[in-house]
Amino acid sequence: MGMCGLLSYAQETQNDEEDVYELSPFEVNTEGDRGYYASNSISGSRINIALQDMPMPIEVITSEFIEDTGSIDLRESLRYSAGIILQSQNDAGVGLDGVPGGVHNGEGATANLTNTTIKVRGFVTDSSLRKGFRRQHASDSVNIDRIEVVRGPAALLYGIGNFGGIVNYLPKRPLEESFTAVTALIGSDSQYRATLDNTAPISDKLGYRVTASVEDSEHWTDVQNRESWFISPVLVYKPFENTKITLDLELGYDRTNGIGFQTMRARGDLDDLNNVIGQQGRLQKAGFVVFDDVDNRTFRLSGPDTFIQNDTSNILIEAEHRILKDLNMMVGYNRAKVEIEKRDIVNNSYVRDQGPSDLWATINVRPFELANGDPVFDGEIFNGDDEDDRTLTNASLIYMWQDQSIERTREEVKVELNYQANFFEDSSWLNQSHMFLLGMSDLKATYESQSFTSGAGNHSSFLYRSPDDRSLIRFGEGIQDNGTASGVKAFSPLLPTNRNDAISYNQGYYGVWQGRFWNERITAIYGMRRDRNDQYLTDYTFEGGVQTSSNFRDPEAQSEDTTQIGLSIELIEGLSVFGLKSEGLEPNFDGKRDGYGNAISATKAESEEIGVKLNLLDGRIAATMSMYEIKVTGASTLSLWWAPAPAKGRYDPTKPTVYNISDVTNNQSHTDNLALFTAAQNAGMVQVVDGQTYITVLDGNGNDTAGAAYLDAIYEWGSQNGWPGWMFAGSSVNGTPANNASQDWAAGDVDYFADIVSVTESKGYEIQFLFSLTDNWQLLLNYANTERKVVDAGKFPKYPYPQDRWAIWYFPDGNWGLQGVSKEEAYTDPSDTSTWTGGPATTNGESLDDTPEHDFGFWTSYKFDSGVLEGLKLGFGGTYQSEREYLSGFTVSGDAVTDLNGNRIKLYTDTKLLLNAMARYDFEWKERPVYLQLNVDNLTDDKDLYGYVYESGLSWRLQAGFVF
Repeated sequence: MGMCGLLSYAQETQNDEEDVYELSPFEVNTEGDRGYYASNSISGSRINIALQDMPMPIEVITSEFIEDTGSIDLRESLRYSAGIILQSQNDAGVGLDGVPGGVHNGEGATANLTNTTIKVRGFVTDSSLRKGFRRQHASDSVNIDRIEVVRGPAALLYGIGNFGGIVNYLPKRPLEESFTAVTALIGSDSQYRATLDNTAPISDKLGYRVTASVEDSEHWTDVQNRESWFISPVLVYKPFENTKITLDLELGYDRTNGIGFQTMRARGDLDDLNNVIGQQGRLQKAGFVVFDDVDNRTFRLSGPDTFIQNDTSNILIEAEHRILKDLNMMVGYNRAKVEIEKRDIVNNSYVRDQGPSDLWATINVRPFELANGDPVFDGEIFNGDDEDDRTLTNASLIYMWQDQSIERTREEVKVELNYQANFFEDSSWLNQSHMFLLGMSDLKATYESQSFTSGAGNHSSFLYRSPDDRSLIRFGEGIQDNGTASGVKAFSPLLPTNRNDAISYNQGYYGVWQGRFWNERITAIYGMRRDRNDQYLTDYTFEGGVQTSSNFRDPEAQSEDTTQIGLSIELIEGLSVFGLKSEGLEPNFDGKRDGYGNAISATKAESEEIGVKLNLLDGRIAATMSMYEIKVTGASTLSLWWAPAPAKGRYDPTKPTVYNISDVTNNQSHTDNLALFTAAQNAGMVQVVDGQTYITVLDGNGNDTAGAAYLDAIYEWGSQNGWPGWMFAGSSVNGTPANNASQDWAAGDVDYFADIVSVTESKGYEIQFLFSLTDNWQLLLNYANTERKVVDAGKFPKYPYPQDRWAIWYFPDGNWGLQGVSKEEAYTDPSDTSTWTGGPATTNGESLDDTPEHDFGFWTSYKFDSGVLEGLKLGFGGTYQSEREYLSGFTVSGDAVTDLNGNRIKLYTDTKLLLNAMARYDFEWKERPVYLQLNVDNLTDDKDLYGYVYESGLSWRLQAGFVF
């Protein structure tokens, strides 16, 4: 809860009194704010302007709303904003690096390290802004004056990384009147919190404000707890009449213990430890373990020793100067730094026939479950309907510990020049005003990440335990495999395993024109921006904890242009229509290349939007209704590691084509085709090198050898019977006899990962409605209808050597390669890989996203200002989400997740309705304003499982505040 709006008394003071100094065009004017209603915004055009006149959808969350809803941070403040999703489970194509628990964390992409990750209009972003400057780590609500949400791409003013929209929060500034406000809070799950807000003028030229908070709390799940503190002193100095200088500091500390997985994916058929370390995506083909003897909603097997700790600092120095009456300049420098320390359990899985046998036990591989409860089994894990396939003996749980240290620094300089001019002011038809904004931003971002893993990640450092062991995993303890049945108590030290350094630069130059005509009934905006982006990357390689090499990369710099154009027309007083075209940009900072070796352009979003705005009775009835369509073109979110990449150039078609069939010879497919293998062996087409078996299938002229018939038979066997064995071992390693087209696969273990370009689309409509006919009663309604889908999954490049018909992109696998169909179905012309159709697992038309189609939020409050209930304020609200597609049938690696019949598995949550309430009582004690406030969330005590994640159940917060 906290001092989001300084108490009712302080809010009235803040609205009735101006800031210490007169507002410039770069400061938002809050004089027209009333309760939940805000009249003006700064985020849409970087200058103060009425929301009603902006040709774009902008939502303002006021400090009173933040306080009434009991929100204590940025994310909580956004929970009633329809179209903004705070918890996403769908990980299709989303990297989970840094996510606590990895693939064993059901929450997925939004469970990241920054505390600012949200999903807007179907697009994940963590680029929140603090007064227009990039601020990737959330502030405390005690420091937030208001939050402005600009929906849709907003590259023009805010640069990179925002397709669905931007969230820009404005911090509190010194006020003209002196006062101090303190609060104390106690809540469920042992939550304790206190805040301070103190402001005063020091002189007629200098004022200050200090906001601070401290908090300690448990969590509704086991062993997790959090402690944090925050302080932000602000000085505003006006040395001259037309000059204002702001010094804004932030310091914060946040540590959460017990952040690891609650349970694990219930796949125990892996018997190769490399699968555990290198193929985490395969674990996603099973559901989560459900224990019989614990509360699965709260139990946290990973224990209390996992943690994330953030130490943050931010400094903003901003100078505003009025050069001439209508000419203003702003210069700002912002430096944000965060140091993250993280400890987690990694490389964790259930495996078969591994480790000390005394720890082995029987586990049931858990299927996926449809909404009606019917089980669905992945075809890679189960080869049939035999119940024995679902019970795995000799299973053990293995894991390692990993520490990660991250340091991220962002230094940003902004210079903006604003000029305003009015013409024909005395004419009712020709009067007009023009605003010109010229700006430059320069951003330098440094990122350093270092990981330390048990025994440097060596297999001998795995820790083992029985799947039946319900004791919490603790750091510094464990059983290692020493070849005996019982193993040995041991713990390997954490040694360096990888380090990554990155320096990124973004220079943006932009210009905006805004014109207002015909008594301000027509508003037009046009702007252009050019961005140049550079990045320098260094990856360090370690062996046994010792650095052995480093790889420096300098991807080609990219320059991109974006535009924005909008028009708003007030048809009658209080009723306006608007249209907007805007663009967003995400640079190819990682130097991604396609299969031809060409650099992929920056990911670019293009948006079109039309809408209606209503503002009647001086804002007592206010609404925005809009329809939009956003198309994003860029590197595919699915990692098609098996796609062709001709630029790799490792295959030499002038030499015999050779495959490694060592794994195949250990499978039934080999036994059933032994005669063909013997014939190839007798023809001299089989060789054994370093214990690996190789077969020659084409001679140097591209003609079939005796080995071709054997490999044809193996592929045919696999298409009928399932997995025939891996036949690409060594294909990405120089110095082996292997020579085949599969050496030119897209996988990143060869030079680089070759991406393909895809197009995704998000479209829908949104409604924001505020009703406050009296000063006592306010009603806020938000609704969003969102449909996100893949328009074009992209095309493979054309591979120039189609004679190798056994290339990995022709492999008869049900989840990749041919994806369980014939060549003719996967490719309209099998000799031309660019005719790839996507096979039965094509993503064209698919959402790959769990944004609900229907998202509704509401909040209403009533304040009694007379009678026996005078001083009492009651609030009630809630959120509704329709079903969500939390599994789209793809893993983070891009492999299809299909059932026994080859059909893709899709899973949906139930619909969810959460209801919340508030009661607040304001009174005076010793002639000082005091209040008590109770917030109760999840009134129905919903504890159901939604997808992979349980709802938290009922929670409450009781706060007392005092102003003096």
